[in-house]
Amino acid sequence: MSALDEAQSSIRAFDTKAQIVGIGYIFAIGIITTIGAMNPNEASFSSNTVILSWGLVMVPIILFGTVLHPSRKMAPKLGENSSHVKRLFHVSNEYIKNVDSYLSDIEQCDIKAEISYELLKISALREIKRIRFLRALYASGISFIIIFVFQFARSLGIVLL
Repeated sequence: MSALDEAQSSIRAFDTKAQIVGIGYIFAIGIITTIGAMNPNEASFSSNTVILSWGLVMVPIILFGTVLHPSRKMAPKLGENSSHVKRLFHVSNEYIKNVDSYLSDIEQCDIKAEISYELLKISALREIKRIRFLRALYASGISFIIIFVFQFARSLGIVLL
């Protein structure tokens, strides 16, 4: 049971990390925009500027949002070997119809199978969130590097776009 608790805590931690880092990223973009506005040699506003700006600013924000989205339904299916599991830890109307059937399922269940199923399902969801969090973090880092290069080039009088 402690493994299940740890996996669930880890999932909540990725949600919290994504929220905090996403907000931090948004604040950092605000600071970067202010620094860019201080440079008097502003390039002309073109469609390339809009596309690049949206790609560098909005894509990482959206990627941080995708960390929060995965749910149990998105976790990988565990195959035919789990057909005997009654899914008693995650109560869903798909499997549990009323209190009496739930109590009956509890009496008939294999508790090890139920815990194992839940642990594997939660662990798969945790891995999805971890991968999405890292993807958002890398996208943010790349965005910061590209924005720095453009601002530095502009400060030297070089217009890249």
